[in-house]
Amino acid sequence: MADLPLQGLKVLDFCWVAVGPMTTKYLSEYGATVLRVESAKRPETLRRAGPFAGGQSGINRSGYFANYNANKFGLSIDMGHPRAPELILRIAEWAWLDGRQYHL
Repeated sequence: MADLPLQGLKVLDFCWVAVGPMTTKYLSEYGATVLRVESAKRPETLRRAGPFAGGQSGINRSGYFANYNANKFGLSIDMGHPRAPELILRIAEWAWLDGRQYHL
């Protein structure tokens, strides 16, 4: 397989809903390694959006979530755990780019 333009780029993805996850998906399609991080206690909103595999809702059955997060690694962290900030900082050292999205 030919080298892709973003091969070797490491991206830490904290994005939610549509635009952020779509953007980091595009980065992954061009070769970036994307690690998607989400809260263990507050899962991504798209996980509850249909259509669902087999027509049955469930946290791991959303077609939207699967589409926007294809080609990514995933990590779920209990952000309230006392060592969570330490873990996030260690992961951030690995990444070259971090994607975040905030509500105003």
